[in-house]
Amino acid sequence: MSIPVPLAWPDFIDDWRIPDQAFSDAYASLSDFERSWIKKNIAQLYALHPPNRLRSSDHRTDWTAGFQTRHMLQPRPWAVVLLSAINASPARTLAALLPAMTAGIPKILVVLRQQAGWDALLLTSLELCGAEVVCHMDDPTILDTLRRMTELDANGTILALDDVDTLFLDAEPAFAGVDVWRLQAGLPIRIWHETPDEWEWNVLLRNHPATPLEVWGPLQDQAPNSIQPNSGTWDQFCRGSRVTLGVGSHLLSDTALPSTGLIFTPGQEGCWFWPNLPADVFYLHGMVLACSNAYS
Repeated sequence: MSIPVPLAWPDFIDDWRIPDQAFSDAYASLSDFERSWIKKNIAQLYALHPPNRLRSSDHRTDWTAGFQTRHMLQPRPWAVVLLSAINASPARTLAALLPAMTAGIPKILVVLRQQAGWDALLLTSLELCGAEVVCHMDDPTILDTLRRMTELDANGTILALDDVDTLFLDAEPAFAGVDVWRLQAGLPIRIWHETPDEWEWNVLLRNHPATPLEVWGPLQDQAPNSIQPNSGTWDQFCRGSRVTLGVGSHLLSDTALPSTGLIFTPGQEGCWFWPNLPADVFYLHGMVLACSNAYS
């Protein structure tokens, strides 16, 4: 498989980059406790998405069924991570960005849409994970950037997180062949609270600022007022379409818990993983089917 010519972001990107001083100020404003949560999330994500050491692979197989295959694999040439126009989630952002980085994608751009603020926890998360190009753009500039990259190589990918409205992408014919991964916004996180002081509420709120949070269980009245209480039963708590659940470790063996989606325990409030984010999002695959002896 041929290696593509290295791409470059448009020259005007530098006019929209978030200045280094903003990252320095953000880092300095956080406590050691807050920074330790970021580092924990990054360490777990690196373990879950180990770095790809291959620039490309080309594997040929001679099958006993009487045919041959050639499977080719390489990282996509570029990726753009689009973040919320309201409040981007630091933990969720890293859970999408780190796999793109460890896959070996050479050009990665993180974009905060211009309505978004420069949240200190988010900027520090991006700095500590090694994001090199982080911009704060209006929608016309985002579209112009994506058009130019698509014209150079349409094999990139776009990751649209939080409440990003991707309709402005769908309206662009130029992006018809570009893979876009979307998070379905508005899906809640449910927390079952039955043991005093088991949850780090502030960590949860800081890392999921635009996500509906619900507290269930016998101690729901001890949660912050900003979290919506729900008086439903345990079985009702466990049911639901594509909800994320937070439960105590002693409840993990309960058969009522779903086998799909994300479930986390106390101690994971500032961490995240995308169960529905396939590794193939970050790679280009090719396959040749041939008769026997085609490669002999």
